[in-house]
Amino acid sequence: MKPEFQLGQTIAGQYVVVEEIGRGGFGVVYLAVQESIQRYVAVKVLQPDIAAAMGSDLVEAFRREALHTSRLHNAHTITLYDYGETPDGILYLVTELLDGEPLRALLDREGALGIDLAVHILKQVAASLTEAHGIGLVHGDLTPDNIFLLEQPGNRHFVKVLDFGIAKVIGSAKMSGAGNPKYMAPEQFDGDPALLESD
Repeated sequence: MKPEFQLGQTIAGQYVVVEEIGRGGFGVVYLAVQESIQRYVAVKVLQPDIAAAMGSDLVEAFRREALHTSRLHNAHTITLYDYGETPDGILYLVTELLDGEPLRALLDREGALGIDLAVHILKQVAASLTEAHGIGLVHGDLTPDNIFLLEQPGNRHFVKVLDFGIAKVIGSAKMSGAGNPKYMAPEQFDGDPALLESD
């Protein structure tokens, strides 16, 4: 079973798919309309093989981390609206829809950043992490792909940190490929749980 939805299909009875907008190791992201309030949202559905690899503990771990993530309100952390499981067993997250690009795209296009811009971005990432770490929540997969840049008045590189806590849930199964080796902390290579310091 693949988490594939087509234009016009409805996810979880209320999110109508408009188009696919992203794809990664954990799943597929769709632009969708939340019918009840006519709001555009991003819906990420997780790969069923991840669920199969983790077994029955995944749904509870996913629910717990989603609840933790919903407590984050820092301006530099993506807002989680909803989460759940479809009738056919596909886990999903619903977040605010962002208009911008991942830090990865900026690095690919421009190469190494100047010190001022690098510090500007990292301060915003740190603000997001500070709130999360304050409630004991570890990101677990902080990479240029999970740091999203928006253009806002007075701030051309406004940061949103994505996928808070979810990589930690998936990585807890010690699956091969969980996390990006280029950015993993040493303890993660050893198979130990990610700590606050790991971020």
